[in-house]
Amino acid sequence: MTRTMLRLAAALGVLAGCGGGADAADSGGAAFIVGAEDIRFDSDEYRLPAGEVTIELVQEGVLPHSLLIEDADGNALDFRLLVNAAELSDAGSVTLDAGSYVFFCDIAGHRAAGMESVVVVDGG
Repeated sequence: MTRTMLRLAAALGVLAGCGGGADAADSGGAAFIVGAEDIRFDSDEYRLPAGEVTIELVQEGVLPHSLLIEDADGNALDFRLLVNAAELSDAGSVTLDAGSYVFFCDIAGHRAAGMESVVVVDGG
């Protein structure tokens, strides 16, 4: 799946979640897709709605990757996704309050190489 397709799917998932689409209703919240390739996520910044959101991490490269979430105070939330050559996607739900967060990869050396993205969670 190309990055453009992933971003379109993510946008549709967020819209479906805000509008109560079937997939969002089944998961209990908005759906959002994040691509992981080489030593980077597919965007430097993401915008998510406040509340419960289902995040899917999709493997676009060959290296293993994880996705963790850190709050504005630098505390990691109890949330971790993992993808590799055998497991091309992983998904989980998390409830986020409005504010700023960071997505990061905790595979050795990945975050130090810049594999993190800003996450803005909008209230309302």
